[in-house]
Amino acid sequence: MPFRFPPKRGRARRQPYQPDTTDLQLELVASASLASPVESWTNTGDAGNTFDDGGSGQEPTVSSINGSPSLLFDDSNDRLVYTTGAVADWTFMHDGTGATIAIVFRCATSGGGEGGTLLDSVRPLATRQGFYMAWDDANERIQVQVGDSSGTFIVSQYTSNGSAPAGATVIVVVRIDEARTNGQVDIRVNGVQEYYGDFGGDTTPATTAPSNYLTIGSWANGGNPYGGHIHHVLAWDRTFTASECRALERGLSNRWRATGLHETVTYMLAGQSNASANLRYGESAPSGVNGTDLVTWNGSAWITGANETGANLGAPGMGVLGGQIGRNLLDRLPGECRVLAGCANATPIADFRKGQTAYDDLLADINDSGAEPSDLIWAQGEDDAGETQAAHYAELDALRGEWFGDVPSLQRMIILKTRDGACSGDVSGVRAAEEQLASTYDYVYIVDTEALITAEGLDPDDYVQVDDCHWTVAGYVKEAGYVIPWMAT
Repeated sequence: MPFRFPPKRGRARRQPYQPDTTDLQLELVASASLASPVESWTNTGDAGNTFDDGGSGQEPTVSSINGSPSLLFDDSNDRLVYTTGAVADWTFMHDGTGATIAIVFRCATSGGGEGGTLLDSVRPLATRQGFYMAWDDANERIQVQVGDSSGTFIVSQYTSNGSAPAGATVIVVVRIDEARTNGQVDIRVNGVQEYYGDFGGDTTPATTAPSNYLTIGSWANGGNPYGGHIHHVLAWDRTFTASECRALERGLSNRWRATGLHETVTYMLAGQSNASANLRYGESAPSGVNGTDLVTWNGSAWITGANETGANLGAPGMGVLGGQIGRNLLDRLPGECRVLAGCANATPIADFRKGQTAYDDLLADINDSGAEPSDLIWAQGEDDAGETQAAHYAELDALRGEWFGDVPSLQRMIILKTRDGACSGDVSGVRAAEEQLASTYDYVYIVDTEALITAEGLDPDDYVQVDDCHWTVAGYVKEAGYVIPWMAT
């Protein structure tokens, strides 16, 4: 088949979001049926029990935003506390074994000084082991801290670009993952990696606690009170996958008409020179290069303003194609795009296999950076001219298996079909193998840039360089647009 278009999606009646209940320890849902002021809030998660008011005059009230029920905290002394169970009920949120915590809230928009503590788990202990989440209203940013019993909170910065419009209903999803292959803990807030490194200290759960084991609306001692609405609080004793987190954000968004603070899409770009998409023959890069929302890994750190003139091994960058894909994605989502490139000019497919430099260097970048790419974009074939369909398919299928085995976050492989007659070679066997792989696996897609340009009533030859091997900058821009419908966004 020459190419496939994304399946059409019919309009379905929206159903109320129901969270996954596997290892769901905490769920508090605002309801208009609650008695106001609220003296207790029932936890429907596995841990059970209720959250009670902090005392007379410290009860939040039942309210609503855009027709959605909420609990309104007064930025003074309203709080709800959990004291009827064991302190161990909440240690999963900060013991480094993995957790997912979500909250939907909206700060008050008048009076100034609103914001404050959303969740505080055993934070005032001398051991300082705990999970803490607060809203910084002055800067409209979320603060998340995850502590261990050594006394150090290992995440103490605000989320990257974690801003939201004033008065917006906001979703925050925190994911704590210690199951990384190299033993590092990975902490993300709305998909943005906020910490990646050693958890540090003794992760043995605390055995003593103050009277407030988990507090909503202030610190356990009543300080730093929150002013605003809370709709929904959830916590799971397991680490969600990246796709589960996106589904959670979408579900909560539909239920509460809320928005996530930020979103990151990470993708891999691999193959030979049409993947690296270097500038050639005096061409200029497209407008808008070196943007701060396009990010790549330089071997030791994520960098912004990455080089879009090429993406060859040893030269951190993303090339014209990778950069244009990122710009198209940024038109569709608030956040940033991270590009991991593993490209090498004039290289046969065998040299992209596991154990070879191109593969191993790219995999090392993924592991060292803690990245979770959702898409593998593959552009290679010109250097395998004359290869039979069977021979090229065997290599391509093996490569697919290696990448999907080593990178669990991958959801799709997108093959940019080798152009017919590229570099004046016989690539018919390569093209047939690419089509065969896309026909064999549901998650493998093929984009035939040549056919799609023709379908627009244009001449593909007008988008080919004089060397008959590479696309022009205009050709890469076209190709980037064709890729977007397939990506896992």
